[in-house]
Order: sequence, then C-alpha cells, then structure tokens
Amino acid sequence: MLEETQEVLPQTKQILCEPFILNTGAPAEQWGEWEVGITHYQGVVKQLAEEFNAVFVPLQEAFDTATRRADAAYWLWDGVHPTAAGHDLIAREWLKVVEKSGLLSN
Repeated sequence: MLEETQEVLPQTKQILCEPFILNTGAPAEQWGEWEVGITHYQGVVKQLAEEFNAVFVPLQEAFDTATRRADAAYWLWDGVHPTAAGHDLIAREWLKVVEKSGLLSN
C-alpha cells in the first residue's frame, strides 16, 4: 500500500503510527511473547517510515508514560484496543508529531 500510494500519488506525505500494547488483558497472560512481537512490529513500522520518507508517530512511550497517571486498562481496555482516553492520547501524539513535521502548515 505504501509503495502504491507513493507511485500513484507521489506528492502525498504518508504518516505511520507505531503499534503499541500495555500489560493488561490478553497481553498480560503471555507478556514476554507479546512484548517480543510488538517490538518486532514497531521496528518494522519505523523502518518502513524511513524507507518511504513517511512521518513516524511513536506511541508506545506515550502509553507507557500514561500508565503512571492511570491503570493500563484505562487507556487500552484489553491491552491492545484503545478506550476513549486511549484514542485521545493517540490523537494528541499524532497532532504533536504531524505539526512538528510541517505537514499542517502547507
């Protein structure tokens, strides 16, 4: 999809968000395996962002930091899927990174 978008719409700037998990719900049951898997996926997405000159929005650290303010399930109800608060956190991080990238000023 990234390749095709770049080919068909070369002026389009793509934005990739880092996958994330928290230690609650299903991930908590096999945390080690989930952590290894998500770390791999995070690396792949970051590499793709570099390869396609896309804006990369890191999210794992934001979620990790957020768990200091409220329980993990407050942000990701099952460790993977965001709650309303989790969606708000994603939106704020997305806007912060995209604004810094200069995309919104064009």
